[in-house]
Amino acid sequence: FEQDIPWRLPTGAVWIKHFDLELTRGNPATARRIETRFLVKTATGSYGLTYRWNDAQTDATLVPDEGADQNFTVVENGVARTQTWRFPGRAECLTCHTPAGGHALTFNTRQLNRDHAFPGGRANILSALVQSGYLNSPASLAVDQLAALAPAEDTTKSLELRARSYIDVNCSQCHQPGGTALGHFNALLAAPLTLAGILNGALVDNGGDAANRVVAPGDPAHSRLLQRMRVRGPGQMPPLATNERDLAGESLLTQWIAQLGQPQLPETPSRLVNLAARAATGTGANILTAGFVIAPGANKTVLVRAVGPALSAFNVTGALADPILTLL
Repeated sequence: FEQDIPWRLPTGAVWIKHFDLELTRGNPATARRIETRFLVKTATGSYGLTYRWNDAQTDATLVPDEGADQNFTVVENGVARTQTWRFPGRAECLTCHTPAGGHALTFNTRQLNRDHAFPGGRANILSALVQSGYLNSPASLAVDQLAALAPAEDTTKSLELRARSYIDVNCSQCHQPGGTALGHFNALLAAPLTLAGILNGALVDNGGDAANRVVAPGDPAHSRLLQRMRVRGPGQMPPLATNERDLAGESLLTQWIAQLGQPQLPETPSRLVNLAARAATGTGANILTAGFVIAPGANKTVLVRAVGPALSAFNVTGALADPILTLL
């Protein structure tokens, strides 16, 4: 168990992901088995295997190393069309299942910190894993104090949190410090938006338009992140294993980008005066003691914080796994 970085699972661990496809959209009775994927953890990394189900739905066979494609006729809104399903090859699996992303991309605290309908009732996934003995974390894990991504459809959460959660889930396995992507932005939700290289972020490939940015606030047409989501084929994002656009995801990011261009409510002026203490700290006798003085007068609001595991996302080594901030 790790709070802010991917979990470390033992050699020999196997993750299994299964896919069904509704041949008539919205009709579960038309679903058929399509694919089952395996990701196997090794001592030095991981490897993936993909199995394709037969027409009789009785067995699945390993696809070739290079992967395979298969066409299905699906009915959507009463109209029949062809959907091409991509069964990824061995190398394609590792394009997204990166070491920086933790190999199995959903096995981290921020993604699994949510409720799930188990056979015995709804429960938080992290709490259920702790109670079942699968995690080396405190038995009384305070899940409400841990990071959590917001589902795209949960309108009780802010538009920004939902949009950034979507970007984290779909992009951060490659787009983060130490990741494999050529782009320079950091898709992790933990990265402050002002430092993530997303807003007006520079591009390696501007798509032939110098006005393009990673995200151009208030300007979806010049937001390269959104442009590449809308493409299927060369230049698409995600780069492989999908031939279908995510229209709901595109709508979410379009709304967020438009909101970024709206005038912000004025904020009460604030000052930060001589309150920064940047120094290495440790444990035992190596703790850091920092102090500051507030002049007498009216009550003042002070923000005090300590940064620990989140520093790992910025390639800082030796970050404390569980720092404690004590106010005296």
